[in-house]
Amino acid sequence: MRKNHNFYEGNNELYESSPLKRIISRFEYILNTYLREFVDLSITDWVEFIKLFTNPNLNNDELWKVNSYPFVIIHLSIKKKEKKKKDKKKKDEKKKDEKAPEGAAAEDEKAEESDEDDKNRVIYKPSIEECQEYVLSSMEMVIDSTNSVNGLESDLMPFLQKKSNPNFPIDQSFPWIATANSSLTNMIDGNVEGPKALLDEYKKYEYILNVDKKQLIDDLFKGAEGGGKVPLEEIKAQIEHYEKAHYEIMTLSEDEVDFRIFRVMSKKLKTQLGDKAMEWKTMILDATYSFCTESVANVFKIYNEMQEKILHDPINEKELIASKDFIAQAPATVERLTDELKEVYRHYLMLDEFSYMYKELDIESFWYMKVWPLKIQACLTDGKNMAQDKNDLFSAKLEAEKEAFTKQITLYQSNFEKIKEFTKLDQVQDLITATFELRKNIDTAHNTVVQFHDRETTFGLPETPYPDLDDIDKSFKPFFDLITMSHEVKQLLREWTEERLMTRDTEAIFSSISQWQSSCFQLYKKLNEDYPETAEVAQDLRAQIETFSKNLPLIKAFTSEAILEEDWKEI
Repeated sequence: MRKNHNFYEGNNELYESSPLKRIISRFEYILNTYLREFVDLSITDWVEFIKLFTNPNLNNDELWKVNSYPFVIIHLSIKKKEKKKKDKKKKDEKKKDEKAPEGAAAEDEKAEESDEDDKNRVIYKPSIEECQEYVLSSMEMVIDSTNSVNGLESDLMPFLQKKSNPNFPIDQSFPWIATANSSLTNMIDGNVEGPKALLDEYKKYEYILNVDKKQLIDDLFKGAEGGGKVPLEEIKAQIEHYEKAHYEIMTLSEDEVDFRIFRVMSKKLKTQLGDKAMEWKTMILDATYSFCTESVANVFKIYNEMQEKILHDPINEKELIASKDFIAQAPATVERLTDELKEVYRHYLMLDEFSYMYKELDIESFWYMKVWPLKIQACLTDGKNMAQDKNDLFSAKLEAEKEAFTKQITLYQSNFEKIKEFTKLDQVQDLITATFELRKNIDTAHNTVVQFHDRETTFGLPETPYPDLDDIDKSFKPFFDLITMSHEVKQLLREWTEERLMTRDTEAIFSSISQWQSSCFQLYKKLNEDYPETAEVAQDLRAQIETFSKNLPLIKAFTSEAILEEDWKEI
């Protein structure tokens, strides 16, 4: 062949007219025929192989032996949610997005909602779609392997530099491939209803994987938005719900479920879901037990505090009133605590229904609370007697203080009589101290009267009037005003006469003079009828003020802003 045929021919025209071309073409046809038969057989065998895992349709006269084992094994599994961390860059991008158009903002909002919706999911591993892709990928393998067989010319005639082309080129649109893909897809689609239905059944319990522990307990024992613990019936319903869910999960299917084509392995998922359901049930029972023990401890604390407060010996009237109020409210408090213990008992009965194991010491502490109402009743008897004794003691003390106070008013009257002797302006300096002292004593006496009235109200006694104190206060007021004003006038007139006028506020001087004149006139009218001699002092004081007021024009002139330092030097 080497002598008659040149495989190293480089001239394409000579090759096309040579016998070698015809020989190679014949081999090309032979190779193509065998390749076609092989591809057709491979495709047919694969489709027939998959068909053996499906049930024949007898209505279409289909009949073949079905394999007793499935084609592929898939596992029911849990896809855990992804925890996404938002860094500063994302926050900055979010701020920018707030300024974006409404369309972009809506897309971002939708994406955020999708992120927030991430939860633990029940899925198949591998998924049914992945299994279908695997079955159909065999056609891709047939296409790739068939197209990898090139024509003979490119290999046998290297110097012609002919382009390598597949001997039997095929693709997805090739009828054999398209028909096979259609048959395989129909076989898979016709046998996924069972696995999908089983997945949907398990998905009903997907929520168990996404329970928020803290939220669950808070909702039951603190209530929505802090509204308080929910009724026992709702707690029991939640426990029964998770107990029922555990039973349903464990009896939902066998550990291995065979369908045509698929075998589903569910044991691991059943265990995981069942364990979670029992975990939530146990957690609620634990929280119920904690509620019982904490409630009993709180009731014990309140009873102890009640006993101490009832038997407390009050040392003053304020403590006595607080003690009497507390004793009066004690029966209602005992009734409330008794109701709380009844509710705790109902919770303990529920724990027994679910065979919950709790400490014997805790239940003993609960039953010990039953004796407290009797103890409190005995304490109330002693506390009431003690409060009555203290009430009598403090009442006697109040009467003694009121008697001493009445004597004190008589002393104030005596002091006032001395102040009534004010008939001359020269007496101001001698009486000013006694006047201020009497004013202070009268104000203090009024405060004492208010305290007496409060204490009398405390003991349920009528308020005692003190008309003598009111009379002294009313009669003393004009004397106090006249003496204090006389003292003030004397001091200020001396200052305005002796000190430099430039340092004085002219407006204040004019205002004081006007106010004094008006006050003197009013005091004269008040005192003239009962105390005419003292009223004359008001007139004398007014005369002094008017005498000084004649200097006001001169004071105004000297304190004018027009008078400069040079003018004072010249004067």
